[in-house]
Amino acid sequence: MKRLIDTKIMAIALDEMLHDPIKINQITNQFSNLKKYVQNQRKILDKKRTNNELTELEEYFIFPALDDVYFYLLDSLKSNAKPSGEMKRIVSDIPSRIDYWLIQIK
Repeated sequence: MKRLIDTKIMAIALDEMLHDPIKINQITNQFSNLKKYVQNQRKILDKKRTNNELTELEEYFIFPALDDVYFYLLDSLKSNAKPSGEMKRIVSDIPSRIDYWLIQIK
């Protein structure tokens, strides 16, 4: 669950930054970091899946949740995207996507 909570925290911090247009480069870097983090966590879990090492929690909740966020990000914006209305919409939606998965776990 730490992976999901970390992703949510990163998205919330980025969402708060998006209200300050002066921080364009910092926002772009934060978005890139968020995307890379989710990508890396998916790779780790994918390797575990290949080796049949996923826990039940990872298989049925964590990995699908990260897939949800990952594909949502990839389909919408490039890593080096500049702040925009679309980025604001996407970033502000990520915590609710994570919350959905956290509720499913409980």
